[in-house]
Amino acid sequence: AQMSEPSIQQLYVSIGLGKRLAPLAARHFLAEGESGQHTRSISIAVEGTEGLVVEYAKCCMPIPGDVIHGHVSSGRGLVIHRHGCRFLDTSKGQELIDLRWSKRVKGDFPVEIRVQAETKRGVLASMASQISECDSNIEKVVLPDKGDEVAVTRFRISVRDRHHLAQIMRRLRNQGIVQKVNRV
Repeated sequence: AQMSEPSIQQLYVSIGLGKRLAPLAARHFLAEGESGQHTRSISIAVEGTEGLVVEYAKCCMPIPGDVIHGHVSSGRGLVIHRHGCRFLDTSKGQELIDLRWSKRVKGDFPVEIRVQAETKRGVLASMASQISECDSNIEKVVLPDKGDEVAVTRFRISVRDRHHLAQIMRRLRNQGIVQKVNRV
């Protein structure tokens, strides 16, 4: 069997139908040792220019610095999830691929944070200002219900990596009005 396919011809068919990605199949065979036994996992570096379709899962919003895994999805290419994502389900027959971020990865990645703060005039503006001053863009805001003493606001922001996210969260925490900040 070749990569859990009954024959090499079936592997070619799977690649042609988009169920497997040719670059990953090639790496699989390159990872075979001299004994012909396949190593347990293939680690590839993700930088967004692999020559294959890469999609970052919206359920867990992985960012550079996160431990990541992926699976091949027909029509979607390589779908990347954060380690521990509840939607990364191997029971559905998805073959997990160990991935790592390339040191050359660039760009902005969406991530959601949850901010618990006092409900005072100007709190939202102050939080938005702190996020902006950290060189991040706010893509979406989900406001709390009115009348709550403590407001929980969700922000979808863009970050370069985990270090950038930590800088933003630290800056928000250092405000006297913010009680808690965490990643969703």
